[in-house]
Amino acid sequence: MKTQPLFFSLVLGLLGCLHPESGTASGTSAGTGLDPVPGTSPGEGHPTPEPQGPPADPKGPAPGVDFEPPNFAAGVTDYRPVPETRVTLPPAGSSFTDPDFHTKIIRLTNARDLGASGCVHSYSTVPAFNVDSSWVLAYCDEPRLFTFDKATDRPTYVGTLTDGQAVAVNWESAYWSGVSPNILYVLGGTPGTRQTKLYRVDVTRHDASRFTVVKDFAGAWGGTWDLWQLSHSDNDEVFTFHARDAGGNYYKTGAYLRSQDRLVTFPDGNFDVDETYVQKTGRTINVIGKGRDSFVVKVWNPRDNSIVATMTDSATNKMGGHYDLGATYMVNGDRYESGAVVRTWTGLTAPRNVFQYKSSANGDANWDIADHISMRNADESFFLMSTYGAGDGRPFEREIILVKTNGSGFSRVAHTRSAGVADSYWSQPRAVIDRRGRYVVFTSDHGTSQNDVYILKLP
Repeated sequence: MKTQPLFFSLVLGLLGCLHPESGTASGTSAGTGLDPVPGTSPGEGHPTPEPQGPPADPKGPAPGVDFEPPNFAAGVTDYRPVPETRVTLPPAGSSFTDPDFHTKIIRLTNARDLGASGCVHSYSTVPAFNVDSSWVLAYCDEPRLFTFDKATDRPTYVGTLTDGQAVAVNWESAYWSGVSPNILYVLGGTPGTRQTKLYRVDVTRHDASRFTVVKDFAGAWGGTWDLWQLSHSDNDEVFTFHARDAGGNYYKTGAYLRSQDRLVTFPDGNFDVDETYVQKTGRTINVIGKGRDSFVVKVWNPRDNSIVATMTDSATNKMGGHYDLGATYMVNGDRYESGAVVRTWTGLTAPRNVFQYKSSANGDANWDIADHISMRNADESFFLMSTYGAGDGRPFEREIILVKTNGSGFSRVAHTRSAGVADSYWSQPRAVIDRRGRYVVFTSDHGTSQNDVYILKLP
């Protein structure tokens, strides 16, 4: 499998995100005072005002989302060991039933069918499914697109993302539109040049109109660099990314406010940035540090270019671990009690542990487990965790787990069966849930030298 142009910044991020520690927020206030983010109409690109403050029903699905809540009771909701059973894999496009959890798993890829060395998806915070779960993006030596029939749960390979067009893309920055099902955004450039452009891609087009330049940032900062790690708000209004030089060294971080056609540069030039993520509403951006700034997160409002909170590592505020950002909640790993903590955007200094990796209800924590978290689902009453590392049969090892955001329960729904044989990083499942809360995309090597991508249908 190719290792370039893979997501270099995420690999670096593992150094600071495997069960990282927590942080202390300073300068936060209950009423942040942030301006509302302009919304967009279903026609895309026509701003409409979004009300200030959190959603009226933060636990319900976003308006207009075809949502079916998963059946928590159909999974394993206690701490019993569930031994991992080997399975015989079907051809790509077919499905099998997890013999341990009795859930349906669809095999999206067989790398050999595509002449590839392996297939993976991007990350737990980067949507693999589009907004209505009719398209899926995976990487099999180059980015590949699949349609998905929700009535039959069958994927169909369509072709490559670039589709023969003269565009070089950073595929891991490919981020589906939160508004239009056939649109995704990606960072890239003309082959042989620096990747300084933000593209809008219409995956239904097969000519030069497939790629449209939203903005070329080549002249923004001087120097020589490429753009990395795209993230944007659900209304396709606020985009963030950072620049690195040819050696992978951090250079600048930016936020692009699309309706204003304005690039804002992160104001703390001394902060050693590893990753940036936009809150779903676009109100703020989490800027994550590395190196000398490991376990530090700065919450940035790009509209007035202010840092509204700085969260550093402590046992009280628990600012560590892999994480995801919702509209109402921020969820991250807990390196002090294991599992995950949840906090609201108006209560950044008040995290609450809602789930732990225990051998029994009153047992000790299993510190051999590492994990990723996904809250790409519109209904934030629950989130998703996928684990890797240990595999000796204890509860939660190599599993996909749904967790109630209020801490009222969990549901273990599948084994990933990924042993880290094919690759120490890319074999990590990094499971990501779709917007509708019905499907989960994950990568697994099934104990072999080949990674492939799978889709779990939630019960």
